Amino acid sequence: NAPEIRGVTFSNTTLERSRETGLSLDIMDLEVQNNLSSLDVQVFYFDKDEEEWTTGFFSDVTFNEESGLFEINVVPPPDLKIGKYDLKVEVFDSDGELTTLTQSKIFTVINSPPIVEDLVTPPLEYYEQDNASFWLNVSGDDFDGEIFRYEWRSSRQGTLPCTTSDCEL
Repeated sequence: NAPEIRGVTFSNTTLERSRETGLSLDIMDLEVQNNLSSLDVQVFYFDKDEEEWTTGFFSDVTFNEESGLFEINVVPPPDLKIGKYDLKVEVFDSDGELTTLTQSKIFTVINSPPIVEDLVTPPLEYYEQDNASFWLNVSGDDFDGEIFRYEWRSSRQGTLPCTTSDCEL
């Protein structure tokens, strides 16, 4: 009896570059149903640049005894092209039988949005009373690249004319 791949589940099928998500596999083999961890499970994606199947950003496969599922951590690298990707799962049992499942365009890689970490210089109360101009300064991080532009918005004035991490108002 060859192993049976009964399910492939991403915790989120839209993956942000440099952000971790999970992948679970429901696999059964009647010959080793009490010892599923003995199965050799490999997960691949189709690399569009190299035009080949690769394990790339998938962690080693582990078997979760409690859930009965095989689990993989997935962290797309910051330079991975955005777009839809194909997935291939291969399962070998102790008899050398192979089961392969290929799913086309099962997950999408997107850009990770930058995150504002800290408003470095909060405005003082008397500046908030329209008495003078003031400076705002923030720090931020972009997990899959560098921040190339800032955009400041005010609830009263809308988009402000600042495009750097410092803004004089």
